[in-house]
Amino acid sequence: DEKQWDQYLSLGIWDGITTNPLLCRRAGVEVTEERLGKLVGNALDKVDEVMVQAWGGTVDSYVTTGTALGKLEPKRVIVKLPLTRQGVEAA
Repeated sequence: DEKQWDQYLSLGIWDGITTNPLLCRRAGVEVTEERLGKLVGNALDKVDEVMVQAWGGTVDSYVTTGTALGKLEPKRVIVKLPLTRQGVEAA
């Protein structure tokens, strides 16, 4: 939840922000490349790196979304994959 970033980042114990598609949906954040691109941009205004998890459930969808997310800011965005068979195959 973007509203909580400042609250927790001010504690000084985190260097980055991590996203998770399920938690984004629960917070009412649409999980699309466009929306997460904006989320990443907002996060990078506050921290040096952002970890973004690919989504989709299939090897192809993880590769597609992961590749797109990795292109947002290649030196500052780390793409995560779920530890599932499909996620490992996509890696």
